[in-house]
Formats: sequence, structure tokens, C-alpha cells
Amino acid sequence: MAKSKIPDPAERPTLKAEEAFALLGLGKWAGYELIRQGGFPVPVLRLGYKIKIPTAPLLELLGLRPATSAGHSDPDPPRPAAA
Repeated sequence: MAKSKIPDPAERPTLKAEEAFALLGLGKWAGYELIRQGGFPVPVLRLGYKIKIPTAPLLELLGLRPATSAGHSDPDPPRPAAA
């Protein structure tokens, strides 16, 4: 994954732990330590010895909107109707 490319959750629903650490500005040791202590700020999927991080919650934490399938973010998403 290139550092400047934000992953689309529709294309990559999970990231490798170290990719998530890079997006959060964490080092490898610090990231794994947070996971071990239960303090990682988004859900963590433990699949045997592999650790995966769901892309959508990570992007939400960072305040980034995932790209739509056309590759462009929606500048004005639909809003719920007023009651």
C-alpha cells in the first residue's frame, strides 16, 4: 500500500496490522503493544497468528471518508429526513 493512497473498505475490508500502524503514525512495537494490552483504538481481528484491522473503523477514527466505488468521495452524503 502506498503511503498516499487511502484504502477503500469495499476493495480492502481489512488491513495488515502494520499498514494500520503506519496510517496512525505508530511504530511496529508500539502498535503491537497497544493490541496486546487491549488499547488499540479500533476493533482488532485475530485470525490464528494473523492480526487484521477493519478498514472502515480505522478511516472513521482518522476522520477520513472512504472512497466510493467510482474512486471519488461523496462531497454531500445523504442526510436523514427531519421528523
